[in-house]
Amino acid sequence: MSGPDPRNPDAALTLLVAGDSPTSVAAQVNLARLIESRPALGDSLRVIDVLAEPHHAARHRVLFTPTLIVSTPEREFRVVGDLRDTAPLRFLLGDAPH
Repeated sequence: MSGPDPRNPDAALTLLVAGDSPTSVAAQVNLARLIESRPALGDSLRVIDVLAEPHHAARHRVLFTPTLIVSTPEREFRVVGDLRDTAPLRFLLGDAPH
């Protein structure tokens, strides 16, 4: 892999959701399950409800929710959807072979 490695232990997670919509709730549940296996990730997680704080959607340029933003010092990666398939996120966080 060339360039900065996205599988950074200092990754910050920002989950943008739309209230209690079914996909937003599912994303939160699925992300919580992933965090159970990596408790340190919970310290870096921020959940933002864009219905309550719409300026965050514009600030983060998010058009679809739920959107998980994985930020490292070098780059930013996004995973959109209910996070049922955790493989992309596990790869970004270094939990899967590449």
